Amino acid sequence: MQLILCLLLYPSVTLLFAVFIELLISLCDEFLTNTNREISNERIRSDATVEIKPCLSSRLAMEKDGSRFFAVVIDAGSTGTRIHIFEFSHGISENASHFYIKNGTMKEIKPGLSSYAAKPEDAIDGIKILLNLARNTIPQNLWKYTPITLKATAGLRLLQDHQANALLNQVKTFIVGSGFFYGDDSIGIISGTDEGIFSWFTINMLSGQMGNFKETSEDDCENSVYKSSMTGKNQFSAATLDLGGGSTQITFLPTDLYETFVNVDRELFSHKLDIFGNLLNLYTHSYLGNGLVASRLGTIQRSPLSTKNLLVTSCLPEKLLVKDRDYTGLHWSIKGSSSYSFKNCLLSVMEYISFTEVKKAYELNKHKIYVTGYFYDRGMEAKLAVESINGSGGISSVDGFKKAAVEACSRTTREIARSYWRPWECFDLTYIYGLLKYGYGLDDKKEIHLVKRLKGIETSWALDASYHLLHSYHQNIFSSRESLENMNAFVFLSSWEAG
Repeated sequence: MQLILCLLLYPSVTLLFAVFIELLISLCDEFLTNTNREISNERIRSDATVEIKPCLSSRLAMEKDGSRFFAVVIDAGSTGTRIHIFEFSHGISENASHFYIKNGTMKEIKPGLSSYAAKPEDAIDGIKILLNLARNTIPQNLWKYTPITLKATAGLRLLQDHQANALLNQVKTFIVGSGFFYGDDSIGIISGTDEGIFSWFTINMLSGQMGNFKETSEDDCENSVYKSSMTGKNQFSAATLDLGGGSTQITFLPTDLYETFVNVDRELFSHKLDIFGNLLNLYTHSYLGNGLVASRLGTIQRSPLSTKNLLVTSCLPEKLLVKDRDYTGLHWSIKGSSSYSFKNCLLSVMEYISFTEVKKAYELNKHKIYVTGYFYDRGMEAKLAVESINGSGGISSVDGFKKAAVEACSRTTREIARSYWRPWECFDLTYIYGLLKYGYGLDDKKEIHLVKRLKGIETSWALDASYHLLHSYHQNIFSSRESLENMNAFVFLSSWEAG
């Protein structure tokens, strides 16, 4: 009642109150869930400089029980959907704005979202399973403070816009109602560029390959500035190669910019990365359609042996017939050939690699190389390295994939086990060897590190994405609070002056 009388007696206060309410509504619209906004769709590449910051807001020290917090990243890949639940902590007493990863939980369901292109409504069952895992892992009182994002990769990039958007809109409803913090751009298609950069940062951070970064002070952290010199330190950063189902990414920090970019379009193969205040020029590129699964049909469809109704390949034994489907859900029958051999399979692979214009990157031979995704899966299945308990993988070589491919391509139909991937073993190993050797230009004897986890954390782009997610969340939350606090003070002061 007193508020109503005040508004009636003092028109100026009424105006200020109206302005305050309007601002409050605007802030809520900006930082809380907006279910009507169109889904972001960054399919090709992001041109903006990627900025990686080592800290959140220094006001974290004011938060009660704020030393434990989470982020949820759902990686909607081409062959499966994976949820990553990251737990972080920061010091309450000192340097609270620094945050550190404590634990990571991952679960995968198959098939990928793109498999439901014909019936998008069927995609939600798997998402429910993943969200239930997040709810059971994260304390309920922290749900509303936990940002969540779902980013699709090559599987949806290969679909038509209306198909991809239909799928994303289906899962959006359940993520919005999950109880976790949902932002306007929480759901979309991650660009191949960001996918490669995020993976590069994740692996270099977990493997300790980032070079010597020295923190100056907490004030500098507040301004997101870390002082270090990358000059002469480039050799300490590793190159990363990831092979997904629909695309493959290559990322490294060149030691010789001219030599590295002289034979490629620099705008398409370089990207600026601001890491802890250091502006780096990365060599990075995502080849859409050169993922392992996409390349199977891509290669075989170009074979002169294939017809409209039946695909024929030299990478399968003559009497073997397999079924496969593409990312639009179309089914294909694929038959082996009498020309089945490693040599002929490699020729078809090399033709496809040339057709898709995979560029040589000879400087890779100077870097320590970590390979993930299907590089790891097929390498471990071929026993190129001893499987470790924690999934950290092992060391092999480019030539190791060649030897495994030669052996796989010598197996008969009867020798091929009845598993999903075994009929494709000849092609898969040959394609990986061809991509490394004739695509990227690696030497046969070049060592490669096959990794799935480092320090118990999955080596995917999701970890670095969670850093960006947390930073954006805390910046928005504290900015909105400060705006509200400033407006409250303004209204109070104006009311006092009017009285």
